Amino acid sequence: MSTVNIFYHRPGKELTVYEEELVSVDEKQLVTFKTLPADVSARLEHALQKQGLIQPGQSIRSIRKVYHFSENFNLLEFRSP
Repeated sequence: MSTVNIFYHRPGKELTVYEEELVSVDEKQLVTFKTLPADVSARLEHALQKQGLIQPGQSIRSIRKVYHFSENFNLLEFRSP
């Protein structure tokens, strides 16, 4: 797979650059995948548990993202082993 750099700027925050594996791209969307390092996975799990989005003991090991070119949202799919 090829890798792509995603330059992501959220209002009021610094520019973040994500390096992700390219899954597919067409005229509507860009789809990427990333296996998360253990430290990033642990921080993400903690944040999602704190928000009540996952249960204690659930794990996140990778993330699949769909960046829409003509929509005001992106999709994040958190994956466990």
